[in-house]
Amino acid sequence: MIPKVSVIVPIYNVEHYFMRCIESLIHQSLKDIEIIFVDDESPDNCPKICDEYAKEYANIKVIHKKNQGLGMARNSGLEIATGEYVAFLDSDDFVDTAMYEALYRKAKDKDLDFVGCDFAFFKNNGKCIPVHAYQDEFVLEGDETRRIFVDMLGSPPEYRSDVVYQMSVWKAIYRRSLIEKFSIKFPSERELIAEDIVFHADFFLHTERVGYVPETFYFYCENAQSLTKTYKGNRYLREIELYRYLETAVARYEDNKRRLQRTFLGRIRVCLKDAYVSGTKEAKNTINSIINDDTVQSV
Repeated sequence: MIPKVSVIVPIYNVEHYFMRCIESLIHQSLKDIEIIFVDDESPDNCPKICDEYAKEYANIKVIHKKNQGLGMARNSGLEIATGEYVAFLDSDDFVDTAMYEALYRKAKDKDLDFVGCDFAFFKNNGKCIPVHAYQDEFVLEGDETRRIFVDMLGSPPEYRSDVVYQMSVWKAIYRRSLIEKFSIKFPSERELIAEDIVFHADFFLHTERVGYVPETFYFYCENAQSLTKTYKGNRYLREIELYRYLETAVARYEDNKRRLQRTFLGRIRVCLKDAYVSGTKEAKNTINSIINDDTVQSV
């Protein structure tokens, strides 16, 4: 029997958080799911934990692979996924036990290629901060489905934040047959810094019906060891490279240029802030380089 949802979980050095993630999966109200752990050559006990759970649960598959990063790990999971829909869960986060049943039922009821939901920031002290994208549930058809991608790309000038709907793939399910038909893959984040938005740029070109459920099902957890917490002085160069790539990639979407510029400047502001608070010797040079960069100046 074909699983209803395949959940792909890339794993690297998250032993402290991994059990919480696993528990949220094995207790899903939707029982007919396939869980795919992709061990990206994790240096801790996570590979052993994966194998132990695979022995106990028949619906758990494990891939042990050479370290190539998050995007390539997700692609490895896609290669063996068999579910009607696929989902992506980061191994230091967790999900509500009703998440995949709620999204799957919506997808089947309305024949959707994509169903998204809301998420919350989960702090180490237990505080939960919900992030709501849209107020009401909806279904979009035809070219209107691209509205979600454009809202990921950036927001209109009057909007309160730089994006309307966060670009991350972990708060949705995707029709797997669509991904396979058009050979949609993730790039390596070592080549393009935001692999999720590139995946979405390709995916939403082919959607016919998409939906959204205004429920907080995903919990993005504070992780002091996260790679995104590490200051890198040259990050702004990668942000510029991503912007130039997306200028071409999103030309197929209407209402994209101004929104792309807004989110690019928002990401550049983060680079400036990180440089300022880093206290490193090269921070001043980094800030000057960002401010005087031709691409930044042109936007």
